[in-house]
Amino acid sequence: MEKAIACCKLKTHGATIRLIGAMIATVASCCFDEPAFPKMAIAWLDELRNQLPAARSNMEILRTILASPSPEQIYAALDALPFNYH
Repeated sequence: MEKAIACCKLKTHGATIRLIGAMIATVASCCFDEPAFPKMAIAWLDELRNQLPAARSNMEILRTILASPSPEQIYAALDALPFNYH
């Protein structure tokens, strides 16, 4: 997960890849007790709020999960984005 998140951080990628990174970081937050994962996901979601207005409802799903991440919410995090984003 760390490698996938690092790839999403590259300056060559745009908003869509950062949204995918936020989803990956949300899933990682559900899997691991590592504060860096939810911190990164929330930072990306804050950044993307106005850049991807059509994805606001998807981002709210991720935010809800990040409020209390758990292994039971992994599939909800994955379902927050269409399958072709995985």
